[in-house]
Amino acid sequence: MWRIGPSDIDVGEVVDIPPSRQVRTIVRATTHPSAFRNLPKTNSAFDVAVLEVIAPFKLTQYANLAAVAPNDLPNLSYCMGLGFGKIGDNAPSGKLHYGRLRIDRSICKCPCCYCIYSTEVEMPANDLGSPLLSHLDEHQSPRYIYGLLSSGYTDKSGMLYYEYPRLSNLNKWINMQLNKSHEVPMSSAR
Repeated sequence: MWRIGPSDIDVGEVVDIPPSRQVRTIVRATTHPSAFRNLPKTNSAFDVAVLEVIAPFKLTQYANLAAVAPNDLPNLSYCMGLGFGKIGDNAPSGKLHYGRLRIDRSICKCPCCYCIYSTEVEMPANDLGSPLLSHLDEHQSPRYIYGLLSSGYTDKSGMLYYEYPRLSNLNKWINMQLNKSHEVPMSSAR
């Protein structure tokens, strides 16, 4: 089993670019305990999970661009990233994908974020779970993850809004999950 978290993708060994879609079975998903306190509504501020997958993703020299992207990625440029496929509006397919994504600021309602979307499926919105990459860097770091898309809704006026957890607020919890001991060694991709 291989463990990956939203902010724990590293380039590792440089290999050829893999097929655009790699799919992995999720063995275990540890969700944040505050995500479902107000059932049936999910608390989007804590809608994050650390996943264990059955086999490693084949990494490339482009693998970490979507997960920890430089702040100056040009609009409409390609990158690689992890995310869940969708069935209809904001319904996850249950399959974790690693593939080629494209940055498109026009689909992002957060003015200080990049948004990425799948180039393999004609869908004018993010894959569920795709990173939002901030270009307003409050931590003075050249790479910074702002959040993961949680859900979307339309208000009474017809305006579309996205909700997402801010990962910088959840780093401590994510790292605690990654550091828990398991029967198998951690992936070298951490």
